[in-house]
Amino acid sequence: MMATTVLLAAALSGLASLAAQGLLQPPPHRLADRHPGSLRVHLGTVGIAYTALLAIGQRPILAAGALIAIELVVIQCSNIKWRTLREPLVCQDTTYFLDAIRFPRLFVPFFGIARAIAAITAAVVAIGSLLWAEPSLWAAAAGASAPQAALLLGAIAGLLLASLAALERGLARLPEPSLEPSTDLARYGLHAHLWACARRLGSVPDTSRQPSVLTQAPAPATPDSAHVVLVQSEAFFDPRTWSKHIHPDLLPAWDELRAGALDTGRLTVPAWGANTVRTEAAVLTGLDEQALGVHRFNPYIPLARRSVPSLAHHLGRAGYRTVFIHPYPARFYQRHRVVPNLGFEAFIDARAFAGAPIEGQYVSDRAVGDYVADLLGAADQRPLFLFVVTMENHGPIHLERSLAKPEGDPRVTPDGLELPPGCEDLLIYCRHLRHADQMLGTLMQALRASPRPGLLGWYGDHVPAMPDVYERLGAPAGHSHYALWATGATAARQPNRRDLQASMLGAALLERRDHLEQAHDRQPHHAN
Repeated sequence: MMATTVLLAAALSGLASLAAQGLLQPPPHRLADRHPGSLRVHLGTVGIAYTALLAIGQRPILAAGALIAIELVVIQCSNIKWRTLREPLVCQDTTYFLDAIRFPRLFVPFFGIARAIAAITAAVVAIGSLLWAEPSLWAAAAGASAPQAALLLGAIAGLLLASLAALERGLARLPEPSLEPSTDLARYGLHAHLWACARRLGSVPDTSRQPSVLTQAPAPATPDSAHVVLVQSEAFFDPRTWSKHIHPDLLPAWDELRAGALDTGRLTVPAWGANTVRTEAAVLTGLDEQALGVHRFNPYIPLARRSVPSLAHHLGRAGYRTVFIHPYPARFYQRHRVVPNLGFEAFIDARAFAGAPIEGQYVSDRAVGDYVADLLGAADQRPLFLFVVTMENHGPIHLERSLAKPEGDPRVTPDGLELPPGCEDLLIYCRHLRHADQMLGTLMQALRASPRPGLLGWYGDHVPAMPDVYERLGAPAGHSHYALWATGATAARQPNRRDLQASMLGAALLERRDHLEQAHDRQPHHAN
């Protein structure tokens, strides 16, 4: 009887798990149309998980219920990610379940605070009820006859061995994933899609595809070398190119920067709505998605373990002091390990901004801009390379809806043009964009005031996550914008307008830095 209960609960888990796959967005193919190995992978994974939960809870019905509940939570998380970020779960997202506990502000609001509370409450009630109502399997086995106990242990062992065999054979039959998550989810279903990527996590990025300028010997810095400041502005893009509902004078400093830029244009980024480190890594290392392979979804997992050529390494060899600035805890995304591996001498994280002004939910762009301006104004024998990652405009934006004016904002929307209902997130986003623009003006002023020349790069890591707004106004193309600008007479009179991939931006910055050095060398030097 006990062995039968264990096996029936396992079968129920497998069938319920397969049925739950129909809730996924985008939906997988019908089971008959999926890759043949995917069913074995799915059932093998469910069987192993059920056996583990059975060993923990000692109750087959509790194990089956817990497994189904976990499955539904994972599916819900994948669906929320799909709606918000246009991407289902990938294998690297499993690290975010721990991060959701360590950094709940970034994750729980996307799931929904009320939904999270309800799920936790329901889980506690269900587990408590089953622990009370369902007898312990091992206690029952202790009072059973020897043949019955042996049958129970044999059923559990057989289930585990069969599940391991199914998983092994299924994985052996799965082809290489396309690394397009929605495509792989449709072909394999959720479990096999996650496994197909996970078993390739031991691969290493292909550094042979990096831009050659990163590995070449740099031009040495001189007492007159330019400070280099590169800013990754959180969720920055110019929304005036997307919607007529945005005031034309929203970004005056950005307009000034672009008018005098050396290079400016659209920046194709490997992220939508979040996943900042994808763009961050591409810019710093020049590694595109093909070079990263499966690590394209979170490049900082391998970069926390190994060093690769980067902008900071290159400029450090040239004699620059290299500093990474980000007003958030250093351990998020393992940046405390990644940043030194990328060649930065110093990492300025949230600790340097204790007591700094908060705008919305995070340290304000104004505080970050003032900090950078102070660094540029301090005496230093070496030129600076400052890589700055802002935080103010990080979502979830909807947490700030109470701050949005229901009638709109005349500084955001043109006169006589009202936003449709449900677009409050856009008003909040544009308010933060104005603050980013003010930070940009502060940096331009600080570089102009510096005795050294200055080279400033500014770009966005991705478009903001505003699914409700996009449902009403239509979604943007998904690229962000960038500009490279220099102080003094070396600045271009007519901007060179060219569109770039994020992995090409670092090389473009180094090329402009080398041009500034060459231009300075060609200038006549007069004796005092």
